Amino acid sequence: MKKYDLNDIFELLDILRGENGCAWDRQQTFESLKNYLLEEAYEVAEAIEDEDYEAFKEELGDLLFHIMFHIHMAEEKEIFTFDAIKEGLLNKMRLRHPHIFGDIETEDPKVILKNWESIKKQTRRKAKSSTLDGVPRDFPVLLKARRLQEKAANVGFDWPKAEQVLNKIEEEIRELRASLSAEKMEEELGDLLFAVVNLSRFYKVDPEKALKGTISKFDRRFRYIEEKTNHKMTEYSLEKLEEIWQEAKREE
Repeated sequence: MKKYDLNDIFELLDILRGENGCAWDRQQTFESLKNYLLEEAYEVAEAIEDEDYEAFKEELGDLLFHIMFHIHMAEEKEIFTFDAIKEGLLNKMRLRHPHIFGDIETEDPKVILKNWESIKKQTRRKAKSSTLDGVPRDFPVLLKARRLQEKAANVGFDWPKAEQVLNKIEEEIRELRASLSAEKMEEELGDLLFAVVNLSRFYKVDPEKALKGTISKFDRRFRYIEEKTNHKMTEYSLEKLEEIWQEAKREE
């Protein structure tokens, strides 16, 4: 069985981007491929969640190809080289693991993470003005909320106990009730969601995963109702639909 390496991917890209290559591949840019790169990353995540390792293997390959595509274009434009990427990556990883490559002795994951964030802050390419900097602008909002909360907690800005977060959620619900007919409803709803994400962090629950689970559950039960009503739900009363919903729950 032939063994391949990353040079084989570069050789393929040379052909695809070459004069007699693929018209679509030749016209691509960093910007035009950006959303494809994100899509492939999400498909990798989906395969992990499904524990579908054949799909995982394939999706990792697709993601790798897009990464190599960007590197190939960067080399074409003489912006940077693959060797420069490897050198920067290896230096960064060694620097951020001082408990392995330096003189710090710890096996506590919390200390390791704190050191990581501290070193990252000290070695940033651009000066940052806030502890909260470094969270991608286009992150999924639940994940972004959680990462911002984690960063704030790392410098001591956090609720001491989960019970206080529950009290905050109750406060936000009261404020939301008071704003149901007001222009501030969007803001209050956002505050409530942010507080719920904070609670998930205290109990080490991934809010993205939790909401995905609820969405999947809703999807299953709704489809069950559709099948039971022969896709004529509008002909049934809400009470009857609720009865079938409860039946779907029992079936699970």
